[in-house]
Amino acid sequence: MHADVLQRGLFDAVDAVYPGSVRVIGVGDAGCRAASEVRSRSRGGAEVVCVDTDSASLIRSRCDETVLLGAATLRGFGSGGDREAAERVAQDSAEAVRGLVADTGCVVVVAGLGGGTGSGAAPVIAALAKEAGALVICIAIMPFEFEGTGTHLQAADALDRLREVSDAVLETPGNMQAGGDSTLSGSMARDRRHVASFASTVISIANASAGQSNLTAAHLRSVLRDGALTVFGASEGFGHTGGVEAAEACADAALAGRPPTGGLNRALVLIESGPDLPIAHIATAMATIEARTGAAAELHPGIRRSRLLTGTVRVSLIGTLREVRRPLIFSRRGFASEVAVR
Repeated sequence: MHADVLQRGLFDAVDAVYPGSVRVIGVGDAGCRAASEVRSRSRGGAEVVCVDTDSASLIRSRCDETVLLGAATLRGFGSGGDREAAERVAQDSAEAVRGLVADTGCVVVVAGLGGGTGSGAAPVIAALAKEAGALVICIAIMPFEFEGTGTHLQAADALDRLREVSDAVLETPGNMQAGGDSTLSGSMARDRRHVASFASTVISIANASAGQSNLTAAHLRSVLRDGALTVFGASEGFGHTGGVEAAEACADAALAGRPPTGGLNRALVLIESGPDLPIAHIATAMATIEARTGAAAELHPGIRRSRLLTGTVRVSLIGTLREVRRPLIFSRRGFASEVAVR
């Protein structure tokens, strides 16, 4: 089945990059740090904006534009962990946020949910982006286990609020990075690299033209919807067996901590390689992904080639889990109260 799909001219992609209307918005200190990593590691094609109540955080960020929330009330000192204060200043700055997301096809909101600016302002920004008609993908950087029950309860509440106003939410599980001999700085750096890898894959797909790949922004909209919890994995392999090895590692990374079968609903699978990889090997890699994720998963394969990847296969998977909820409607008065869970 996959061989037939892959033979429909998908391997005739070119290396040209077409800019798309993608904007990455980091919210709060953790979100701004992660967004700066996106800007450093991505292949271009998106504008990166950092939004915070802390002026020092914005000064050290590396992005295309910065926005200070609550300058008149918080005076650039941050929210002090007050989620409600961050939410208020974000709502007060609604017109400025609307200017950030206007005429943007895809908005990726990155925020740490430790209880401060990210927890309070990110749902407001996501809701305004959704109101503007953008595809809204949120990346939630969750607290570590040692940060306490109160912090985790606030994070869970903020995560629910993000899901209510977004098309999809990727949860970065900090607890998985805290074991063994991991240092705090090392774990945080791994989280930022994971965020950057996911955002770069989204940007790559959103910017693709029909001549580059059969996966485009339209596929992101068809797969990422209804506030779905999202999973992501990416891996590289080398040589003629690299495709299978990368596919196995990619699927395992995406489904880490999830049921081995039955959990994945829909997924985009992007295989990037040089022109030297036989199509049969790509088909085998797709079959490996299907075996790892379960036959019930709806997979959308895409192929992109580059001479820079000769001898290398890069496999990325963006998928959603079966449990989804319908987004809330956002108005100037706040969030609607009805949530339908399916």
